[in-house]
Amino acid sequence: MTFSIGKLIFSILLLSGFTVGLWFWNTQAKIEHIDAPLPESFPAQGFSHHSFELLLKRFVDKRGDIDYEAWKKTPNAHYELKQYLAAVAKFSPESTPDRFASEQDALAYWIYSYNALVIHSILENWPLKSVTDIKAPLEVIKGLGFFYKQQFIIGGKAYNLYNLEQQKMVHAKADPRLHFVLNCGSASCPPMRPELPVGVELEPFLQQAAIEFINDPDNVRIKDKGQALELSKIFSWYIDDFAAVSPLSLAARADKKLPTPSKERALISYIQQFTDTRLNEQIERASNQPLEYIEYDWSLNTSQGEDSPHTEREEISR
Repeated sequence: MTFSIGKLIFSILLLSGFTVGLWFWNTQAKIEHIDAPLPESFPAQGFSHHSFELLLKRFVDKRGDIDYEAWKKTPNAHYELKQYLAAVAKFSPESTPDRFASEQDALAYWIYSYNALVIHSILENWPLKSVTDIKAPLEVIKGLGFFYKQQFIIGGKAYNLYNLEQQKMVHAKADPRLHFVLNCGSASCPPMRPELPVGVELEPFLQQAAIEFINDPDNVRIKDKGQALELSKIFSWYIDDFAAVSPLSLAARADKKLPTPSKERALISYIQQFTDTRLNEQIERASNQPLEYIEYDWSLNTSQGEDSPHTEREEISR
């Protein structure tokens, strides 16, 4: 019996070691070094997103989709993006903090760097139908090749897209509204916004992005005449971020007599901050119903060109 247990333990350890080794081999980083100079007239102080913003205004349509085909075919357009990423590779709030005057400037840097790297990766592997077409040798998790295996130099350090998002934004307790402006190159992602504000201008930018995303029925909607509330998968993936700063959670922390809300109830409380009157009333009536999450569309957020039926995003304000 002792011998059999010993063999079993040995087999488990051997299998565990093999599994861990296989995972590390499968996710072994492919570090990409951007071979380009800094953008022309890049400032000696501060950090300019101007060159990236100009590119977005050329290739992002009114709906927030991207014309990758045109971006790839236009002479020097991808090279100009690489020049911006050369600045990202050299400077960051960690490596050169004197270039970033405020926390808002730093957060803007991380958001725009992430979005620029997503676009660059798609252009480098063009043509694609989905970012999930960029695969690891064993694609055991959807997006493993795109979000984990690729690494890029940011401020002198190597990050994959997953770690960039988690370490520099999510785990840093950054404003969860950033999830409404991070663009992963997919149809269900928030729209790409061609404006790249920094400093005090970042706050209204994030606020408008949250209002538009949440009031879009593709992301928040009532199902079966109030029998369920359907939400974007983004709310499921980052429920902890949203719930932690919801009005209900903040109130419970301020007043110990109040009950601590469930994550789901706190999430609904967070969403209701940004809804218009009609949607808010619908959510309130369905708030005791189960939450359901909309299947994520990983197809590429490709612009349909001039003949696209897409219309400009509705400007919703409160």
